[in-house]
Amino acid sequence: MAVEGKRGAARTAPGDQQETVTVDALDAGKGDGVAGLVEMHRRVAARLLQEGAPSRAFGELVRASRAIPMTRRLAAHLVAFSLKAGTEPAAITLLQTGIDDAEGAERAHIRRQLARLLRKLRQLERAREILTAVLAENPQDRRARRVLNALLEDEARWDELDASLEKEAKDALKRAQLRRAARATLQRARVYERLENHPRAALRYAQAAQYLESAKDAAGAFDLRLLWLRSLCKAEAPKRALKDAVEVFLKAGAAADQTDRARAMLEALGLAPAGGQKVAGAPVKGRSQTQRELLLAGEVAEASGRAPEAAALFNAAVAEGPDPQILRRLEAHYVARRAWRELAQFYRARVAAARTKEEKVESLGRLAELLEDELGDLDGAARAYEEIVQLGDPGALKEQVRLLAAKQDQSAVRRAFDAAVNSATTDTARTSAFAARAEAALRKQDYARARKDFEEAVAADPSNIAARAGLAEAAAKLGDLEPIAAFTESLKKAPRRFPGRADLLRRLARLATAPLSDAGLARWAWSEVLAEVPGDEEAEDRLAELARRTGDDAALEAALARFIQREPRGPKTRLARIERVQVLERMGRDAEALAALREAVRFEPGHQQAWLLLADRLIALRQHGEAAWALEHAATATEDDLERAGIWLRAARFVRESLGDDERAATFERRAKKLQEAHAAPAAPPVVTPPPPRAAVPEDRIKTDTGGTDPDARTPSSHETVLEMETVAPPDEAEPPGEDDGSAWRDSEDRSGAALASYRDESPILVADEDVLEVTTGDLIQPQQVVEEWEAPPGQMDEGPSTVELPVPLGEGEVQNTPSLPHPALQRLRVDRARLLAQVREDPLDAGGYYALAEYFDHVGDADRKALMSEIAHALEGDPDAAPRAPRLILSATDRAGLRHPALRGEAGELLALSGVALCRAHPARGRAAGSREEFRLDAGRGAQAAADALLAAVRILGLRAPDLYISEDNGPPFALTHTAQGTRILIGRLAVKRLLPEAELRFFAGRALFTQNPDLLALRTLKKEELARGLAVLRQVVRSGRNLSGEARAIREGLSPRAIPRIRELFERVGQELPWAALADGARHSANRAGLVVCGGVAPALQALRAKKALRSEVVELIRFAASERYLRIRNKRL
Repeated sequence: MAVEGKRGAARTAPGDQQETVTVDALDAGKGDGVAGLVEMHRRVAARLLQEGAPSRAFGELVRASRAIPMTRRLAAHLVAFSLKAGTEPAAITLLQTGIDDAEGAERAHIRRQLARLLRKLRQLERAREILTAVLAENPQDRRARRVLNALLEDEARWDELDASLEKEAKDALKRAQLRRAARATLQRARVYERLENHPRAALRYAQAAQYLESAKDAAGAFDLRLLWLRSLCKAEAPKRALKDAVEVFLKAGAAADQTDRARAMLEALGLAPAGGQKVAGAPVKGRSQTQRELLLAGEVAEASGRAPEAAALFNAAVAEGPDPQILRRLEAHYVARRAWRELAQFYRARVAAARTKEEKVESLGRLAELLEDELGDLDGAARAYEEIVQLGDPGALKEQVRLLAAKQDQSAVRRAFDAAVNSATTDTARTSAFAARAEAALRKQDYARARKDFEEAVAADPSNIAARAGLAEAAAKLGDLEPIAAFTESLKKAPRRFPGRADLLRRLARLATAPLSDAGLARWAWSEVLAEVPGDEEAEDRLAELARRTGDDAALEAALARFIQREPRGPKTRLARIERVQVLERMGRDAEALAALREAVRFEPGHQQAWLLLADRLIALRQHGEAAWALEHAATATEDDLERAGIWLRAARFVRESLGDDERAATFERRAKKLQEAHAAPAAPPVVTPPPPRAAVPEDRIKTDTGGTDPDARTPSSHETVLEMETVAPPDEAEPPGEDDGSAWRDSEDRSGAALASYRDESPILVADEDVLEVTTGDLIQPQQVVEEWEAPPGQMDEGPSTVELPVPLGEGEVQNTPSLPHPALQRLRVDRARLLAQVREDPLDAGGYYALAEYFDHVGDADRKALMSEIAHALEGDPDAAPRAPRLILSATDRAGLRHPALRGEAGELLALSGVALCRAHPARGRAAGSREEFRLDAGRGAQAAADALLAAVRILGLRAPDLYISEDNGPPFALTHTAQGTRILIGRLAVKRLLPEAELRFFAGRALFTQNPDLLALRTLKKEELARGLAVLRQVVRSGRNLSGEARAIREGLSPRAIPRIRELFERVGQELPWAALADGARHSANRAGLVVCGGVAPALQALRAKKALRSEVVELIRFAASERYLRIRNKRL
């Protein structure tokens, strides 16, 4: 999508395949139209940026700047995207051009964005000029004044900062804003405190106190009078001035009801209270008491919400003496206020006051982390790390290079390495600097320069094994293999558990493999890696490969056994199991090979190749009964229909010839024939009927509902489940039609006299969900677009075409239609069905009922339902070896809507679906709930790859895109969704990163977290009940008035779609004040579990996951009933 052309209009070339927007006679005065176009271009640019094309994303905004006038939002987007694309000069040019064309407030906003970009580029002189120009046009621009003051403070331009603060104070006095004037004057006083100009500081403190006294703020005035009196003492003021100051201070204490504290402070300062006692001329002993009083005053001011006064008092306490407790208290005060710039100044002051190198390194490290994480100043952070390197800490060089490399400034990286080498004062530091520069050259494949630096490092410290490892690798690339021998010798002398020994052994093993081609040395090195890091995957794989190459079957079998023990399931494990069987057979250990095959099919019942091999071995051993059982399981585990049919035919021949079981052979042949016919028959076109209104209720359902005594009997509750079965009727009574979609009765009038045909038209045993399926248009849902594109709940929606799923239940098990069943046999089947339904309804968690249903479906020849019932029964009994593979399916929007629980399909659910993301934006997760700042990486831990594979499977199956991935602060669940101030993110538990968890259970939790992106689930699963209630109350005010909004209300308003506001207003009138929170919360939980079950691919691991998270019994019952529903069976039988 793009906007082209000039400022007034855009033309679309005929035949252009991209969607374009035409702007005809765009009027710059139409703010809404321009804002809409800017937002459209921003979304396109965001999508391009997400796809890895930052230059194209910035180009999209450039096209926008040519087609529409420059606005504050467009300027902000240009700055943000230029920083990501590295096109800052182009953005500066565009903003300067936009400033010339803009007027009024827009002009000031664009100038501020230009100043922001210049600050990021460290062009501070130009940034100050821009801000000065903004203030010249509008002296009341407080934001520009604040940014200018921060710039002046960073550059230590104290005179200019004092002048700027003086202008701010005068402007505030003109407007009678006494508190603002006092804050500006207090900043001036602190500037003079920093310059140790105590007389001027005392004067400014007195002025600030007078302003607060005029504003009737006695508590704030008392704090400033305290600082004023302290500055007078520091300035060694005359005795008479001090005496007058004491009287004024006592009056301020009395006005603030702090007389006792005032007298205690006078004693701490060494001043006698006014009452005839002698007044000292300067503070004397009792410095610790002064600190205590200042600290107490600061804590009182902080508790009262007077942050600037509290910071000034804490700083005064710190200035009295280096007390670590007060330093930590001041640091905590800045962190609590999120006053990052003041905290950075505090760290710089600590660096300047540090007496030892360790203290200076610690303060510089904290300053670097603050600049990088909170202020986004990578240059400043790199300079801080550079200072640490100059102090003799070579470990900071790595962090400095990382920050410089992130800016893609290779010349700066090279200068950092050179500076580290030149500033090294010890042999250890010199070796580390040379080795770091050599490693960088080695990564760039500059082997000659790398070898030279490694040689310098070895010459400076011959005992450094890491430098010898690098030298051996660089020399080997240049064809010289001699340094490898010295590296090997020094490494063999190093004791075990030597720091970094495992990585050094890896380098040696790779060198031994190529170019040395020394299998013995490589095997020793990899074996030592295993000794250092037991269970290391790379070492296991390399040892297995070496054993294959050398033909060492014993070592290969041992390596494969260790791998299988480490990863009992998975595609790689299947190959390893088959290879181990072959190795055991080559070694003549046939009994162990057969046991390995039995273990393979026990751990992975879906391993078709293992079943076939097991069947062949059993046939060779003349164990025909077990061989037939293996062939049957091999057919069940086969995905391809034709291949499965072939195995069924083979099994039929085998049981007929070897076992003489003609009936069983006939069953297998029928299954094969059914698969062949289904594969050969063309697919019938779907019958599409006009969809009814979404709010409409079928007449037959209305009659059923009104016939009851309880009008709320059909309202979904937290315990309502999907598996609904009709009431058992006596065999001689006519059974009414089922309450499901009714499609099984569509051909009721065409039923002939055949008893079996009449039986097939009865209601299915597994009744489909009675909840109406809702379908939305659109493709994959992106987290940032979830307000516009969401899974539509039932109810009134925007008018327009939509797709509706025809409710076509699969019916019950298909019975062979020849010969026809007589009427008595049909009646017996009905009685059996009614009995089984009653048994399952009475206890949904009883495995016996599902075993009976499996036998029933096997009797009527329905293999799919038999397999599902058997799987549920095994899962309820506990099947620890079940490890299904990820389903090969992709859910449509209809399928995803079908996963929603009925409790979420009413008007309350629709209200949350329309406003869920907006509510989450108003209450973002913070602290540990928001996760760590560590992004998820594939090398984050042993289980990282498995977690990534599980999430990718969930993305493919559900058709939803995953948001950003971060590692959780806690072990927690493997996957959890949260909404922070930066947007939606998935948190991956630390336990799932550190350890290898079962793949199917990982997919279950991944599906739950991914499906929770739906707005209603997002709000119900991430917000507390109080936050939801508060958010809905604010939302009600937003949709009713929309004026004079608070910060929370503005956040909610920005998260709403304009088209949704009328519908939200209508829903508020209909649902009333209270919502069924318990039912909605249970519905959200059950919906997430449904998605987890589908992604998991099996009932047993889903139940194991629920037990692991200690789910309630009602939650397990709901999942089992959904697993036994027609909806799940229909999804389960889908194929790509």
